[in-house]
This record gives sequence, C-alpha cells and structure tokens, in this order.
Amino acid sequence: ALAGGTIQKVAPFATEGAKELIKRGVPVTVGDAVGGGLKKVEEAMTSVPFVGSAITGAKQRAKKGFDKAIFQEVLNPLLINTKNVLKGLEGRDLYAKTADIISDQYDKILPKLKMPNRSVLQDKFDDVILNEAEALSGNAQKLFLDKIDKIIYSKFDDAGKISGQNYKKAISEIRREVRKFNKSTEPVNLDIASSFSAIESAMADVLKSTNPAQALALDAIDKSFRRLLPVERAVIASEGGEF
Repeated sequence: ALAGGTIQKVAPFATEGAKELIKRGVPVTVGDAVGGGLKKVEEAMTSVPFVGSAITGAKQRAKKGFDKAIFQEVLNPLLINTKNVLKGLEGRDLYAKTADIISDQYDKILPKLKMPNRSVLQDKFDDVILNEAEALSGNAQKLFLDKIDKIIYSKFDDAGKISGQNYKKAISEIRREVRKFNKSTEPVNLDIASSFSAIESAMADVLKSTNPAQALALDAIDKSFRRLLPVERAVIASEGGEF
C-alpha cells in the first residue's frame, strides 16, 4: 500500500476515486491509485514469487481499509463516531456490527414511537399492495399477497394494534424477502423483489407520518438500512457463502 512520500508522488496522477480513498486514509496500491498500465503490471506481478506476495498483502490491506470506509459511509446518516465502534473489525464481523448499530438506533427511539393501528395502516397501505399485486400474476401474485398477510397483518392483535418490536420485525422480514428474490436472475422473482421493496418503503413512510417528531431520526435509520443492503451482497460475494 502507498505510504509516506509515495502518496505525495502518486496522488497527482491518481484517479478521482482513488484520491477520495486516500483522503479518507484508505491504503491503496500504486496500481489501484493510478490505474491503466501500472495496474495491469501490478496484477501481472502478483504471480512473481516474493514480489507477488508483497503486492497481494498490500491489496489485502487496501481492501480492509476500503471495507471500513464503506461501512462508515453506511452509518454516516446516523451521525455517530464510527472509527471507535468499528475498530479492529473486518469482513462479516464488520457487517454484523454495522447492522447491530443500525438496529440499536431504532431500539433507542422505539419507546417514543406511536405505532399505526391496522385501519390507519390499511388506509395508506392497501393501495400500494393492490398496485404491486396487479403488476404480478398467477403464482407470483398469490405468493406476494400470502406473505403480506403472514409477515404484516398477522402481527396485529384483535384490537388492530401492533407493538413496536413486531412492526420492526415485519419490516425486517420484508427486507429479507427483497434480498432473497433479488438473488435470482428470473424476471418474475425480480418483479416480486421490487414489489416487496415498495411495501418496505410504504411501511417506513407510514411510521414517519405517524411520528412526525421522530421523522428525521427514522429517515436516518432508513437511509443506513438502504445503504447496508448492497454492502451485504458485496461482503457475501467477496467471502463466499450466505448470511
């Protein structure tokens, strides 16, 4: 990775993306910083004994620094000091800690939140459900509607009330459906993922409109969750397997 005077020498020629990483303190190799021919030479040299291990080691350090910068960006809407809370973590542990921080932020404001009753939710929600259902057909439509009943409406009691934890659980389960169907390359599954994503957005919007005093805090939490989803897929891809 670049260090000391090397940064000063390479920085004027670095790509815009690399310059931003350098400013954030993310270690990058010369090839990563400059790109082009030097990057190709650097990649070719990784197969050379001794030299290759040094370049590979530098790239691993660069990836760790890049990962941390990404997760700090995920948490940025929450306006918390991320350097200490994420210190020493990498890979899946870094992801898990970030997800826990976002979840904890929701739990902190949960006692202040008023949950929408079923009738209020349906007034603002059913149009979204019907619009999304109409965009699907056959088994996909039935699956979508069945899951909405199971994941959301089943959590309301006979009086039409839902607890804060159950509302949070419902949103989490909807997000899980988005992730699951987005992994497919089948158009119908991607359509289902899109429909669940619309439902998740509607649930978040209803919660904010029901709690205007907490709307900014809820919006920040929502933004961090949305930034986390593509990062999760990147972590899985880089390390193999699934969560």
